[in-house]
Amino acid sequence: MTRLARSIVLNLPVSFVAMIAWFGVYTLVNAYVTRGLHGSDDRWATLSLCLSVGMVVSLLVCTEIILLLGKRNTVTLSIVLAAAAFVAIAFTENFVVIGGALAVMGFTQAALATAYLSLLTHAAGDRPGRALGIYQWTVTVVTILILPPCGYLAEQGWYRMMFLLIAVVCAGCAAAFHFTAKSMGHQETEVVSIWRLSRRDLSELLHGPYVRVLLLGICGEPWYYHMVNQLFRNHAHDAFGLGEDTISQVVALGRIPSLISLFVVAHFIDRLNITRFYGIALAVSAVAAALITAMPASGLMIGAYFLYYAVHGTVWGSNSAAVNAQIAPRLRESAFTLMSLAQSGAMIVVGVTQQRMLAYGMTFPSIYAVCAAVAVLCGVALAVTSRRRAEPVLAVG
Repeated sequence: MTRLARSIVLNLPVSFVAMIAWFGVYTLVNAYVTRGLHGSDDRWATLSLCLSVGMVVSLLVCTEIILLLGKRNTVTLSIVLAAAAFVAIAFTENFVVIGGALAVMGFTQAALATAYLSLLTHAAGDRPGRALGIYQWTVTVVTILILPPCGYLAEQGWYRMMFLLIAVVCAGCAAAFHFTAKSMGHQETEVVSIWRLSRRDLSELLHGPYVRVLLLGICGEPWYYHMVNQLFRNHAHDAFGLGEDTISQVVALGRIPSLISLFVVAHFIDRLNITRFYGIALAVSAVAAALITAMPASGLMIGAYFLYYAVHGTVWGSNSAAVNAQIAPRLRESAFTLMSLAQSGAMIVVGVTQQRMLAYGMTFPSIYAVCAAVAVLCGVALAVTSRRRAEPVLAVG
C-alpha cells in the first residue's frame, strides 16, 4: 500500500469524528437547541462556548495523557468519549447536560489536534504539508457525504435517532482507527509535554516566526470562521426560512469548492512561502465570510457561502503546514498543543464577543462585518511581515 493510500485509510475514521464533533455540533446540535428545544440564539452562543472551554482545558493536559497512554490510545479514547457525549445529548433536554457533553467533545478535538496531527506528520516523512492537506481533504469528503442525511433526520425532528446513530458510528470509528493504526505498524515517537519544555525549547518556540503565525494567523482565523460555523445556520433559518435539511445540504455541498482548493494546495504547499500564502488566504477568506450576510436573496447567500469555502479551503490547507514549517520535529506535539490552545482561546474571545453583540441587538450582517474586519487585519499583517523567501523548514522525520 502506498503512503498516500495508507494516509487516506487512516484518515477516514478520524475524519468522521473530526467532522461530526465540529460541523455536526455547530449544525445539528445547534438545530436541536434552537429548534428542537426552542432555545434562543443567545442561549446557543453561550452553550457553544462549552466546546471551546472544554478544548482549552483538555489541551492543558493532553500532552501528559499522550505521555501516559501513547498517541494511538489517546486518539481512540477521545473518539469513544465523543460517542458517549452524543448518547448523553440524545437522552436529555437539559441545557447544562448538553453543555457538559460539548465540553467532553472539546477533549476529542484537543486529542485530534495534538496526538493525531503529530502521528500524521511523523508518518509523512518529507511531505508533512501534503499529509495535512490530505487529512483536511478527507474531512471535507466525509462532510459532503454525511451531513445531508443527518440534516434530513433533524428536519423530521428525529433528533434522538440521529444522535444515537452518530454515537454508534463514532464507536465503530474508534475500533477502526485503533486497529488500522496498529496494523500499519505505527510507532510511538518522542513526545515533549508543554509542562516539561526546557528553557531552550521555550526559546525556540517563543522567539521566532512560530509566534507570528500563532498570534496573527491561528488567533486571527476564529474571527471569521467561528462566526460562520456558529451563526450561519441561524441566519439562513431566520432571514430566509431555510429548513434543517436544506441548511445541512448547503453546509455539506459548500465543502465541494474547498475540496478542490485543498486538492490543489496539498500538491504544492511544501514549495511555497507558506506563511505569506496563509496570511493572504486568511484575509481573503474573511472578506468572503462577510459577504454571506450581505446578500439580499437566499440564492445569492448560498453562492457567497460556496465562494467562502472555496477560499477557506486554502486556509485549511496551509494553517497547520505554516505552523509545522517553523518547528523541529521533536517539538511537534507541544507546538500543535500551543496552536490549538491559542485558537481555542481566540474562539472563546470571539464567542463571548458575538454573544454580547447578539445580546445588545446587533444584526447578523453587522456582527459578520466587525469580526471579518479583525481577521482581515490579522491576515494582511501576517502576509506583509513574512520574509521574502519562505522561512527555512527544519528537517522533518
